[in-house]
Amino acid sequence: QSRSRPWLSSTRSPTMATGTRVEHAQAALQKADAVCFDVDSTVITKEGIDELAAFLGVGDRVAALTASAMGGSVPFHEALAARLDVMRPSRKQLDAMLAAHPPADLLTPGIAALIARLVALNKRVYLVSGGFRQMIEPVAAELAIPPTDIYANSLLFDDAGDFTGHDPAEPTSR
Repeated sequence: QSRSRPWLSSTRSPTMATGTRVEHAQAALQKADAVCFDVDSTVITKEGIDELAAFLGVGDRVAALTASAMGGSVPFHEALAARLDVMRPSRKQLDAMLAAHPPADLLTPGIAALIARLVALNKRVYLVSGGFRQMIEPVAAELAIPPTDIYANSLLFDDAGDFTGHDPAEPTSR
């Protein structure tokens, strides 16, 4: 850790890996007014869509669609729609999954301290994800990030709680 940037040193955890451009990252964070974090496999240690799919018993089918999308052969918006069509979670199922496996329990080691330090230094922190707002809001609450600073897809439900789709107007849905 750098003596010239002690503002970030209090966030280091013995479990954190040391990167090759630490000094550059520290300088960028020090100058930034805002910092954006991806959520899945960054702020939390899991992929939210995979966790939801596994809970719904369709994990293998969704994983195959995810692998296809990650290879670039399917545009993100098409892969998202296909995965949601396989899952079709009800509001009740989503709530049960979140109760059984709270996303806030999956925080990456050191992330809470890093975000708290950034906020203490008047840096605005945003969570940006191709995942689902309903699953990210508990993570944001745990990290004291307001819901207005989340950019993610929104699952849509009818009055009975049945899945009707996702909001295609979200910038993260494309």
